[in-house]
Amino acid sequence: MTDILRKHELGSVTLGTESGPLGILIPPGLDRFPVNTYCFNSCIEKKFDYVTFAMAAPQTHSAGTQIWTKIVRNKTDLGYLHKNQFFDHKYQYFYEINPRVVITENDSLITQCIYSTKNHKKIIQGGSGPDNEVCLYSYFYYPRVKNFKTCKSIPAFDDQLKVFKNLKKESILNFNSSINDSDVALLYEAYNSLEQVQTFSDNFIQSFFSIYLSSKFYAMCDGSFNYEPHERVTINSFSQKLDPCDWKINQKKNLVYKL
Repeated sequence: MTDILRKHELGSVTLGTESGPLGILIPPGLDRFPVNTYCFNSCIEKKFDYVTFAMAAPQTHSAGTQIWTKIVRNKTDLGYLHKNQFFDHKYQYFYEINPRVVITENDSLITQCIYSTKNHKKIIQGGSGPDNEVCLYSYFYYPRVKNFKTCKSIPAFDDQLKVFKNLKKESILNFNSSINDSDVALLYEAYNSLEQVQTFSDNFIQSFFSIYLSSKFYAMCDGSFNYEPHERVTINSFSQKLDPCDWKINQKKNLVYKL
């Protein structure tokens, strides 16, 4: 303890997605399944002109193998805010960001968690239990900003429902999609039906990839979701040499994150 206060008070913010099936659904039997999440500029630009990030604390459960956050400014990739390429859920630490990284009001942040489900037999849903998964990245920054504690995303409900209804048409899933209820209630009907799936075809797995590759996203800014769908953060140029393992060029010749 000290009577001499520091110049800046430290703040913390958590990036990633909701720890539930609305945020995470991972098919079994895969070497690599990435889940992209977004801290949209629509949140950041309302909170500060700039802050300095000093520490990082990544978190997944046992299926997580890699986790990183990228900085995007005006559709340009500025590099990693932090990256843990060899993540082990048994050894979760606070990592110093050295040198410090300044995030500005013009930035967006993309956090990607990568999972291996080679030894799993059923779909992994998001949740707090040991058999579930999370995708969370806590950061410490300064100066502290009031009401900037979470900046997360989840795939839009309409886009998720399209995937599950298509799987039902193909007789892969069986759930009541005609009930007059909210999109969330329909989604949980679909999530519950996943427990009955025994065979995971290529089409089934690609459908889950599409949730994170093609969907729009809802933004959570400090604890409340904005249910206006946001387009995924795209990248048109890079400030550093590309890692060919992490990227691809789509048909429109825009550079996007590989899923």
